[in-house]
Amino acid sequence: MGYENQEDFINTVLKGYTVLSPLELLDFTKSIEKEIGRVYRFHWGPREIDIDILFFDDLVVDIENLKIPHPRLHERDFVLLPLKDLDENFIHPIFNKTVKELIKDLKMKSIIDKLD
Repeated sequence: MGYENQEDFINTVLKGYTVLSPLELLDFTKSIEKEIGRVYRFHWGPREIDIDILFFDDLVVDIENLKIPHPRLHERDFVLLPLKDLDENFIHPIFNKTVKELIKDLKMKSIIDKLD
């Protein structure tokens, strides 16, 4: 996805509980990225760490610096497949589809794209 001339990296998904608000959680994740030494090079470029908030319960947040659910997670198998391992029946609050259904839709799109 995006810039491909970079080292391999690991994608993972985790589920947690927090007393933080979505914006407080964003600030917290950015502080972790900074502490680890993330350096911004260019859009989708190599990075030491990248923490995204995929979902926050069933909230929908759409402000300048925070979009929840993540606006492109439904297009990324490397996000959906680990998410499926956590909860394939979690329902995307905008598309009203389970993670399992989103994966099926992505597979169908891939098949159709190959036919074009």
